Amino acid sequence: MGDSRNQPNKSAVFPVTDWHQLDRLKAGGNPEQHALLSLLAERYWGPILSFLVNQGYTDHEAEDLVQDFFAFALQSRLFFKADKDRGRFRSFLLASLKNFAAKARRHDGAGKRCPPGGVASLDALLEDAYYHPASLVLRDTPEAQFHRAWLQELVNNVLQGLKQEFETTGKQSHYELFRVRVVAPEIDGTDPPPLEEQANELGLAFKEAANQITTAKRAFKRILAREVRAYAMSATDTKEELREVLHLLRIEE
Repeated sequence: MGDSRNQPNKSAVFPVTDWHQLDRLKAGGNPEQHALLSLLAERYWGPILSFLVNQGYTDHEAEDLVQDFFAFALQSRLFFKADKDRGRFRSFLLASLKNFAAKARRHDGAGKRCPPGGVASLDALLEDAYYHPASLVLRDTPEAQFHRAWLQELVNNVLQGLKQEFETTGKQSHYELFRVRVVAPEIDGTDPPPLEEQANELGLAFKEAANQITTAKRAFKRILAREVRAYAMSATDTKEELREVLHLLRIEE
């Protein structure tokens, strides 16, 4: 995706707080709000940057625009204007980004820094309806690619947490079985070896390996729920996000 030197550090696996606690955060101070926006930028920089590049921006323009967008969102308290009854948070994020980018391009080019007040008014950003991902079946659209990349990034974030948890508890084989047999086929398109073969390589009996996969699925779903609650705007938003990831990985709810 081009030069990644300006991409934020993604070392933190879990959010510092839950995004859905909007009422408390509306009254909170700027540092706390900034921490949440930084979290979003760190964890979902990739899908946002990819969307802008697919829209025709250069890597450098896209990087500048993402930084400007989050700076504008912080100053305008944009995300606290989101309406949980109108759709998912990531749909609101994408709609806001598209409007901001369009107005920035019309103003004086996406490669230039925004003035202190931003180049778009908050009312203008909010006047369009949220984008709803019905076009996920159209794999060639930038919007569909954004949603796919968002889901993949979400899975990767949860996998980091799963790996750390299993390494801490001495369950590395649980992670390896889950990664190879559940995640890789759907995310990377790779076919896993026969379970008996992989179990032998890990020094496990067939039944023990199968049980470890079941245990790993439960742990993945638990960590996934924690990750999604970091940004989901409502219980419905959370449920839809969880369902979509589990459907992607062919895991029963």
